[in-house]
Parts: sequence; structure tokens; C-alpha cells
Amino acid sequence: MSLLRTESAFLTALHPHRQAQFASHTFAIIVRGLLCPAADEGVLRPEIREEWKKYWDRYDDIRYHFLKESAYVPPSRIRPRLARRHS
Repeated sequence: MSLLRTESAFLTALHPHRQAQFASHTFAIIVRGLLCPAADEGVLRPEIREEWKKYWDRYDDIRYHFLKESAYVPPSRIRPRLARRHS
């Protein structure tokens, strides 16, 4: 996520009017990783979930872009969280 900020600053510097830019392509990759985790059960590791929560709770633009980008991830690619069976 810190690289996302750096890339966004770089893109802003390239803009002729210095209009704020958001690194949408890089963020789309992050969104796909969050929605389609490669972990065994399709569940985010706790440390990733906690790190993501810090940004989700603090930044409106992160929430906005997450919701916008998640609309482009096909539902068939999203790995649902598996319910744990209780014995």
C-alpha cells in the first residue's frame, strides 16, 4: 500500500496541471488479491487482513476505489470464505 501512495504521487507529478492522480491499475491488482486470495482456504491471512483494515478504516478514497474496482472482478473468481464445521 505504501507503493500505491508513491506511484500516485509520481503520476500526479506527471500530470500537466498537477491534478491528483490515483494508481488505479496497481490498486486493481491489490483488490484482486484481496478478493481472490491464494491462501489454502481462500481466506486472507490475519496479518494481511489487519493491514488492510488500517487503510479501509482511515481513507475514503481507498474505500471508494475498492468498491469501484471490485465491481470488475467476476463473481466466479471470488473465492468465498469457507464456513468452518464445529464438531
